[in-house]
Amino acid sequence: ADEVKSDLASRQRLEFGSLGLTSADARCLAALLASLGPAVDFTALDLDGNPLGNAGLAALVAPLEAGALNSLEELGIAHCGFGYPGLHALASAWARSRPFRLKALRLGGIRTGGPLEIS
Repeated sequence: ADEVKSDLASRQRLEFGSLGLTSADARCLAALLASLGPAVDFTALDLDGNPLGNAGLAALVAPLEAGALNSLEELGIAHCGFGYPGLHALASAWARSRPFRLKALRLGGIRTGGPLEIS
């Protein structure tokens, strides 16, 4: 596990696009990233094309709150099978997060089940 943490902490880009990652996989990745906290310095996270769903997207809140996404400039979460609840969970956590460096956000294929309600 220490080797995996060391490898992740040294990367600039994490490319996990279209690997079939599920919400359970997202929770595992999120827990690993959260355990690293601000020690990670990657600028891009690609999760495009994975069936993460709302639960998988919401799992990314933990590493965000732990500071593991502080240097993130690019996030790819297009066509991940989530809807407004998952997007809201992530956006709300990001709004509370500092610093905010995100420059590119790939969204597409959001499953809408009605109007977006933000409270």
